[in-house]
Amino acid sequence: MDGKVASFINQIYKPALRHWFFFVDLIFGSEKRKIEARMTCPFCEVLVSKKERVLVEKLHVFVMLSDPRLMPGHLLVIPKRHVEKLSELLEAERKELFDVVIEAEEKILREVASGCDIGQHFRPFIYQNKLKVNHLHVHLRPRELKDELYEKSQIYEKDVFKDLSQEEFDRFKKVFNN
Repeated sequence: MDGKVASFINQIYKPALRHWFFFVDLIFGSEKRKIEARMTCPFCEVLVSKKERVLVEKLHVFVMLSDPRLMPGHLLVIPKRHVEKLSELLEAERKELFDVVIEAEEKILREVASGCDIGQHFRPFIYQNKLKVNHLHVHLRPRELKDELYEKSQIYEKDVFKDLSQEEFDRFKKVFNN
């Protein structure tokens, strides 16, 4: 092999090949991790083997009762595709998710309770467990004045809220205007 060919292989071809393998692993390795996550995901399992737990099924999302729950009627609206963050949803999935959340809230307010808490959490710093699932979902919790959750939690809610400082306002204004 002449020197020019050997030089080309060592300087151009081998580094390019390493980069190519890096990107293949990045793309397909992440798919492998997503498949592994779906295999251990209780929400994905519901769609595969526990469909009787589904209250409502749409094209992109489904609704089920939370188990464990905080109160009767505690609902979860869950995308069928395994994602962890809102930003990972496709536009059609995001629209349907929020449309179904609105529909579910209206049903709760009409049939179940006079109030409703809606929440979604992204906490990658907590490992998946019985109370935390690494699959995006939105909680809808029927609420009433002085319900059981209120009675149990109000003793801890003293001095939780603080006045907004100018420094905090300036910090977040900068974050959201960049």
